[in-house]
Amino acid sequence: MIIKQYAEEIAFIKSSKYREIVIFEINDKFKMPKEISKSRNIHLSEVSRALKGLREKKIVEVINPDAKKSRIYQLTPKGKKILDILNSNK
Repeated sequence: MIIKQYAEEIAFIKSSKYREIVIFEINDKFKMPKEISKSRNIHLSEVSRALKGLREKKIVEVINPDAKKSRIYQLTPKGKKILDILNSNK
């Protein structure tokens, strides 16, 4: 079953409201941390921390990794599958 395949990642996301907010905010778009922070009224440091964890789990990726500032994030294929699972369980 596909949910079992991603159970660890789903638990990781659901254990933090910020990770959950960030993954839903990115969805199928390209987003910078500041955009997420402003649109969801979350402190930038919380967004950055959530993105770091999601990146380590290969749920999001940076599409301009050489940038020191204004990094742009998107969901990986794995992240999109996980988002679909989370959306279907709302």
